[in-house]
Amino acid sequence: SDDWQGADFIAQHIDGQTFLRVQLKSRMGVARKYRHRGLWLCFPHAEHWYLCPHDGLLEYLLAERGIGHTVSWAANGEYTQPAPGKKELEFLHRYRL
Repeated sequence: SDDWQGADFIAQHIDGQTFLRVQLKSRMGVARKYRHRGLWLCFPHAEHWYLCPHDGLLEYLLAERGIGHTVSWAANGEYTQPAPGKKELEFLHRYRL
């Protein structure tokens, strides 16, 4: 693994003072091991890219989409989807690049 504190890369804001530790993914997914680490997720879907806070997405998926009851979350502490559904896209809209 070549990441740094869970981040695949560091994004710097144009203000020169704000830095984001970003985990790059091929699709939307969250993991227990990334919780409370201040990470952001960056992933593509359709013709867009999304950059969102991992913990914000995780809390949404746990509270609103019930991922805590899935086998993948219960057994492995991970949850991914090949493509975000309509409800997820509504949540993610503000994070679309």
